[in-house]
Amino acid sequence: MNRYVGMDLGISSKHRAAVLDGAERLGKPFSVEVSREGFDELLRRATAGADGPVKIVIEPTGLAWVPVAAYMSAAGHQVYLVKPQKVSHLRKFLNQHTKSDSVDAETNARLPQVDPQGVHQLRLPTPEQMALRRLVNRRERLAQEVGDQKRRVHALMVMVNPPLMAALGDSAFSQAARAFYRDHADPETVVKMGCEKLQKFWKQHSKGPVDKELLGRVFEACCTTAELYADLRRTKQLPFDYSEVQEELQAELDWTEHAELEVKRLEERITTLYNRCDPDHTLEQIRGIGGIIAPSIEALVGNIERFHNARQFTSYSGLCPRKKQSGMSDQAMPITKCGQRLLKKYFYLAADVARQWDPEFAAYYGRRYARGDHHNRIMIALARKMALRVYALLKRREKAHQASTDGSVKPVSYVLRNPEGGAAVDKKQARALVLEKYTRAAANPERHKRESARRGKAEGTGPAKKEWPSKDATSKHTVPRPQIPQGRQEGNRVDVGHVGRRGEGWASLSEVLNCVLENMLVENHVD
Repeated sequence: MNRYVGMDLGISSKHRAAVLDGAERLGKPFSVEVSREGFDELLRRATAGADGPVKIVIEPTGLAWVPVAAYMSAAGHQVYLVKPQKVSHLRKFLNQHTKSDSVDAETNARLPQVDPQGVHQLRLPTPEQMALRRLVNRRERLAQEVGDQKRRVHALMVMVNPPLMAALGDSAFSQAARAFYRDHADPETVVKMGCEKLQKFWKQHSKGPVDKELLGRVFEACCTTAELYADLRRTKQLPFDYSEVQEELQAELDWTEHAELEVKRLEERITTLYNRCDPDHTLEQIRGIGGIIAPSIEALVGNIERFHNARQFTSYSGLCPRKKQSGMSDQAMPITKCGQRLLKKYFYLAADVARQWDPEFAAYYGRRYARGDHHNRIMIALARKMALRVYALLKRREKAHQASTDGSVKPVSYVLRNPEGGAAVDKKQARALVLEKYTRAAANPERHKRESARRGKAEGTGPAKKEWPSKDATSKHTVPRPQIPQGRQEGNRVDVGHVGRRGEGWASLSEVLNCVLENMLVENHVD
């Protein structure tokens, strides 16, 4: 009979363990101290009377699971890391009104018996994989914080100099622009400088040639803002102080530049560890996966052998759709909100690049685009295809490692192919094939023209803008058409143009009915 040990891990307190022999609990749940003596006592009580290895079931509580998993795995037992959501649902089913460490520990022990296909044995990562994963997560956090800092700087500049950010465009966070924010947040200082001194300042803080047209837009934006805030500053009604905002901008930019340097340093360390894990850079053969995404996938996936099939891998990455079927109804559902968040993000980004370089991705996108599917929906499907490609490539690499006897491993190759016939093509041929046959314009010309017109990229304003002019775009009411004067018609037809009106050509229902009744009375009188 299988022996299960469920553990509820504590961060600042002792762990709690419950031992089950099959479905029967052995004794009461007990506390486990985080020490060698505590773990030895746990093994003694867990293995008493057991015939084989014990199954240790724990939740991924912070990183408190690492010492337990490492110690139990080294002792020859099986460790299972289960989803907290499943444990919570099972606990509410077994003990709806009771929540305690002992109940949680027993629930963990019973989960493999209730859902044996939903729990999987933990494969501990190597030290390089663990370090790589920590570095990847840290780099992602810093990159997000850098983006948040830039948005804060952008918001401050929109307040102190509203037209400036639109004037800078893509150069909003160039080296010269950052120096400009540090010293010249007040537009009046720029107006007093003049164009010549502004050009010298920009050239001093730029690496390449100075764009005079850009400088002209910057100076014009400063003049506009200075004129806008002139009366407010004179009457002291401006709700902010430029000197205080200047100090805040300097602090935000200092932190942003420090975080960017830290990101670069982390990327160097990530590259070093990735070279140890995969010297051949296997994943970088796939178009869309480069020096940032490849180490991240390597770190987040770990040992590919822990996934028994491609369905488990796509489920782990969160790119599998929901299922809702009942009777004759089988609805198409979106993807689940579960899965590894970063893997989902990186597969999506890689697929967005791959559809522009890989003919097979581009052909699939073209077919779905011609069918009328939304871009985001197609991209989710391509992201899943990208996950399947990565899974197949990592599986082939693992088989090559296992088949190697002398330590030399033959590199695994990834080949671009023509969707029509399957012939292998190189990168240049693949790109030319995509541009020739699998663009949006080639897949569905009418839809592409319509969407381009809506985005303002083609001639004309498009049907949407003709129906809703830009000045009335926020209005929820129909834009009245100009009234065309018409002559009075004979008979009982209503001449709305001569009815007493409340607006430009508009008549109420009561006015129309009154006019109809008057016409009827006239006709009856004539008869």
